Amino acid sequence: MMKKIFGCGLLALTMSMMSCSGDDSSESTNNNNNNGQGTITAVINGEEWEGTVKSATLLKVQSMGSQRFDITAEGDGQRIQIACEAPYGTTMPLTSYTFEQEAAGTALFSNSYLVGSNSYMVHFPESGEVSITSFNDSTKKASGTFEFTNYKVGDIEGMSVPENYVVTNGEFHNVVYTVYAQ
Repeated sequence: MMKKIFGCGLLALTMSMMSCSGDDSSESTNNNNNNGQGTITAVINGEEWEGTVKSATLLKVQSMGSQRFDITAEGDGQRIQIACEAPYGTTMPLTSYTFEQEAAGTALFSNSYLVGSNSYMVHFPESGEVSITSFNDSTKKASGTFEFTNYKVGDIEGMSVPENYVVTNGEFHNVVYTVYAQ
């Protein structure tokens, strides 16, 4: 299981890797979801939300004995990112992955606000759970549910930001993912 600080670092590293366009030394199965395949919805602070999946990846690192599934989605000026980790294997296990602020966990969640060409992250993860209900290695499609709560640690000038960012009733269906294996 990943520790909180290590997990945050891994999430930041993955987010920066996902914004790069090349695949240097890893084996890649390109099946990216930038063309709108799959759906993601949730209720964010009581408001219905539908996002466009910008990326979904399965990062498999045999030498570290782990693999991680990540989804990044955007909609209505907001970006959410969901990550969950499992021991290295042939597929992601169909199970629930959790994050608790004071404990090691197998999931991590982030949210940011999109203003113009900038992204502002002013909330820090508090708790959450993602459950993978379907993970098809042949079609490279995954489905599941998620919910999380993040708390405010900063402000955005000229914008009202809630104290807590509460996501409930989150669902992703047939999200196409790309596999990166080392």
